[in-house]
Amino acid sequence: MSSESVNDEANDEPNDEPSTRDWLEAISVARQFADGGQPRRAIGELQQIADQVDDNVAVLVELTDVFAHLGRFDEAEAALHRAVEIDARSPAVAAA
Repeated sequence: MSSESVNDEANDEPNDEPSTRDWLEAISVARQFADGGQPRRAIGELQQIADQVDDNVAVLVELTDVFAHLGRFDEAEAALHRAVEIDARSPAVAAA
C-alpha cells in the first residue's frame, strides 16, 4: 500500500455513529449506575446511545432491565419487543 493511499484513508471523514466500543462502554456505565442505585441515570446513558445507534439489541435489552427495575413495565415491554423484532435469536434477547 502506498503512503498516498494511507494518507487518503486517514483523511476520510469521521463516522458519527458510535463504535461497538462506544456502546459497550455506555452499557457498562449504565450497569454501574443501575447497580449503584441510580437507575434513572442508567436509562439516560442507554437512551443516549440508543439514539445514536439504530437497532442495537444489547442496548434495548439493557433498557428493558432498567425499565423493569423501576416498574416502568410498558417501556420495558416496548424495548424488549423491539429487540425481539430486530433479532429474536440474539443471545441478549434469550437472556432477557
